[in-house]
Amino acid sequence: MPIASGFVGELIVLAGAGLAYLRSKKSIVSSPALYAGAFFVLGIGGSLWVNDITNSSRNVHYPDIVLDANDPAGVAKGIFPGRVVWVHDSTATNQKCVLNSYGHGWFMPENNNQPVVDAMVSAAIRQLTGTTNDSTAWDSIFVYFNRNHGKG
Repeated sequence: MPIASGFVGELIVLAGAGLAYLRSKKSIVSSPALYAGAFFVLGIGGSLWVNDITNSSRNVHYPDIVLDANDPAGVAKGIFPGRVVWVHDSTATNQKCVLNSYGHGWFMPENNNQPVVDAMVSAAIRQLTGTTNDSTAWDSIFVYFNRNHGKG
């Protein structure tokens, strides 16, 4: 956001200088050095002003957070509070995927083994909920969510 606001501010300054130049075109003929100096000063002043705004918005203070080993951060939530599941299968993706080749992105079907990915998602939701089939697992996830959000 600071970069975008700096860019927009710079465009506004440039547009204002261009508009001022067009409006005073007749007067420039009589004393070009005066107007060139004025435009230079206004351009530098506008750039410094935009730069100051951009830099002041970057000075964000983050609180010092110290995390100790085996000291969880936050509040455990979920069907089994604090449970984390890990599922890995190296055959889910093409390990020899050419990343910088047009039309052969990592997200393309040719580089993903969808049945393996489906099995990984199934294993993850079953482990997360402690159930033995997908429909019971999804049902328990949605029931838990609805109860905690006042949906019954």
